[in-house]
Amino acid sequence: MKINLKIKLSLLLLLLVGCGPIYSTKYSYQAPNNPDGKKCIFQCENYRLQCEQAEDMREESCEFRAQQLCYDRKGNERQNCDRPSCYSNYSRCERMYRSCYQACGGVITPHKECVLGCN
Repeated sequence: MKINLKIKLSLLLLLLVGCGPIYSTKYSYQAPNNPDGKKCIFQCENYRLQCEQAEDMREESCEFRAQQLCYDRKGNERQNCDRPSCYSNYSRCERMYRSCYQACGGVITPHKECVLGCN
């Protein structure tokens, strides 16, 4: 039993070391200097907030449907219920915001940041 555990731990350690660092893309924003550009970016921010609210509503709707699927009318959980995965996906909203920001004359500079397994 101890040998089996040592093998499993060794394999896990090998997998973790072999993966290397994980990076995430972060963005720096430089707004345009003119008033029209700033007004335009304000509209982009409103569009992003509306998009995020729509994502939240989509998640809540999914949770409600999952509740209906997995519980009967008496509130008892059904056996073997394949509950859907519900989450808000803000990445689409962020992509739209960056596109809008640049269309308004703003400058976006992407840069990579190490988030896991950094030296």
